[in-house]
Amino acid sequence: MANVERYLLDAGLSGEPVDDLAALVDKTTDGAETPRQMMLNLGVIATRKRTTHDRVKPVGFTGSGNPDGPTALSPMDKLANDLAAINLSPEELERRRHQAEQDAAMLLKQLGTFVDQGYIYLLRLQERELFAEALSTYARKISNVDEQHIKTLMEGIANGTTQL
Repeated sequence: MANVERYLLDAGLSGEPVDDLAALVDKTTDGAETPRQMMLNLGVIATRKRTTHDRVKPVGFTGSGNPDGPTALSPMDKLANDLAAINLSPEELERRRHQAEQDAAMLLKQLGTFVDQGYIYLLRLQERELFAEALSTYARKISNVDEQHIKTLMEGIANGTTQL
């Protein structure tokens, strides 16, 4: 929905005369047939969130698999898994680097859409200031990544936990 349409809809719902208010409401509600579906489509209410109770798996024998459930990893198996996660193969490292580049591009695209489409103006002033502050905090974290990595590496060398 374009910014102009959004402002016209807001004005029409506030009682001001707007020519195609019915068409704007239909477009906004995405063809909802009930007020609840309209509120779900607009994001006014959310569907029921899954709770911990929904995720609980039955205990004991369920008719297939191991009746005792999954076996715990031995300390040596856990250590082997942890070491494998630290010492990534060049292929896995390249795959993760590529995924990080794609994620960064998607975040920038979403942020651009958020600002360019005027969603930023839907936030209250205080929320906008908090959002801007959070973005600047992340910008500082991103700028300091190499500095923090070097600091951690130097501390590891000094403590004897990291070798070159």
